[in-house]
Amino acid sequence: FILGGLLRFYKIDARCLYGDEVLTQDIIAQSCVQDVWQNVTKNFHSDLPLFYVLFYYWSLLGKSPFWLRSLSAISGLLIILVGYKLVKYLFGRKTALLASFFISISPLLVLYSQSLRYFSLNALFNLLSLYLFIKAIHKNRISSWAYYAVIRTISIYISYSSFLFFLSEGFFIFLYRKKYPLSFKRWLFSLIVILWLWLPVVTFFFRDIG
Repeated sequence: FILGGLLRFYKIDARCLYGDEVLTQDIIAQSCVQDVWQNVTKNFHSDLPLFYVLFYYWSLLGKSPFWLRSLSAISGLLIILVGYKLVKYLFGRKTALLASFFISISPLLVLYSQSLRYFSLNALFNLLSLYLFIKAIHKNRISSWAYYAVIRTISIYISYSSFLFFLSEGFFIFLYRKKYPLSFKRWLFSLIVILWLWLPVVTFFFRDIG
């Protein structure tokens, strides 16, 4: 975790904002958070609004490249912790330590952690929802499925790419339907709840697909 922090914050402000980072800053340059939401949904058809809303509030506390990029860096650090928890839950502590070490030094994850974009935050919520999904299947408690539904909903408010996880989750449940017979019904109910919570932006999805 310390190594990952050093790599993510090392010279994080050494270069000026560039390309998509400047565009991200321009998107949130609005007078209020409602205008940020409208700006994203009307003018940027490949993006979803939640990251920009969160980033709008984050930017109120500072405008320097170090502060603006630190949101991604902190998300990258949390990815190390969630990755450790997930692998430890599945395979044990030694394997989790090895996995978290590789996560901490991953050049791609370090790059995303120093970029003023939604990639690092999106990866964090997708990994966290995967961890909660696995725990919900094993424990099969309503509360576990509720936590999973909330985090998965947040992830699909950040990026359309998060929808791909539904395919892998559904395939997993179908493959192990005999071992976890109640999981399919509860996952399907969770999926309905998630899509219901996503209704405020569903029209943008069909527009963007077109």
